[in-house]
Amino acid sequence: MDYIKDKGITVAQEQPKYPEQESSVKTDKPKSHKRRWIIIIIVFVVVLFATAAIIGNALTHVGKVTSFSSSSISIKPVHGGVTKTYTITSSTKEQKSPGSGTVKFNPKNIHVGEVVTVATDGPGSKKAVVILLYSR
Repeated sequence: MDYIKDKGITVAQEQPKYPEQESSVKTDKPKSHKRRWIIIIIVFVVVLFATAAIIGNALTHVGKVTSFSSSSISIKPVHGGVTKTYTITSSTKEQKSPGSGTVKFNPKNIHVGEVVTVATDGPGSKKAVVILLYSR
């Protein structure tokens, strides 16, 4: 070392490492980040299932018309299931195709066997707000 000092060469000495300090810092952060991600994933899954449950009790119902009158319409779901009856009021509208305007519902425009979509005013409601008529 004296030879190196005499020639004016400096040598950088390594700083001593303290493993006990480094290990505590390294293990704490990944655990907290891991917990955070687990919580985020759990919340996401819960929200996803809650949304699916709401959609399952849908605001729109697609099915074939089994019967209708000026005051009600009954449809059987296209993919099977129980026939449901919905109330038609003076405020019920009909729509010829998705995205088109709505007009007052006219029972003459509907036929038994047609596939329709009935939109209700809320989950579990039986009041038809809009009836979407598909082409025959």
